[in-house]
Amino acid sequence: MGQEYEPKVTFLVVQKRHHTRFFPRSEDADGRYKNVPPGTVVDREITHPTEVDFYLVSHSGIQGVSRPTKYHLLWNDDNMTENEIEKIAYYLCHMFSRCTRSVSHPAPTYYAHLAAKRARVYLEGENIKLSNLQSQQHICAVLKEIVSDHPMFFV
Repeated sequence: MGQEYEPKVTFLVVQKRHHTRFFPRSEDADGRYKNVPPGTVVDREITHPTEVDFYLVSHSGIQGVSRPTKYHLLWNDDNMTENEIEKIAYYLCHMFSRCTRSVSHPAPTYYAHLAAKRARVYLEGENIKLSNLQSQQHICAVLKEIVSDHPMFFV
């Protein structure tokens, strides 16, 4: 890629735990309110008036009420529109390799969670000083035995 390569970066905060739920406006044939359909996006009325944030229900509920995931845009180098960001977030919810269905939040957030859980195992019993991470890198390195004996490392 070379020294002059500068990729465009977009940062989103993905919030899973909140108390917001969505319900359809009308009853179904049985006279009950079911879940909103997968792919439902709410980006007006209950969101921030000037910043880009939205709720996305990317999966169909198996039991109970589907929980939407809240997204908040922090940085957008690529100048993507809000609709493009919503579409990419929805598509990424179909990319998680451990599930054959759409999941509630994008696959990269699942993988980040799994990687942090794996790192916690390697660092068990170690004291890390967050004030000086530069000098603490040797503690956080993956052991050479693990890299040489198991080159395929998948979270």
